[in-house]
Amino acid sequence: MPRLLKNRETTMEKVAPSMLRYLRAVIDTPIEGRGLDAELCRKLRRSRTYSYSMRKLIAKRLTREELLEVCEEIMKEVA
Repeated sequence: MPRLLKNRETTMEKVAPSMLRYLRAVIDTPIEGRGLDAELCRKLRRSRTYSYSMRKLIAKRLTREELLEVCEEIMKEVA
């Protein structure tokens, strides 16, 4: 199913490198044990406030479709 986005490069311009790091950690972290936020903070060596603010910033900058597209690009890098 093709995505109906105007321009892929504009989507990637909206995402800062720190956001990409955060999203990579979210994708790589299993949801078990202490919870996603605690595991992310441990992996990234950041506070829980950082996790909360990154989540809010990503939600403000990207639509759901754009977020899925960015995650798809991250998964392509891994493969």
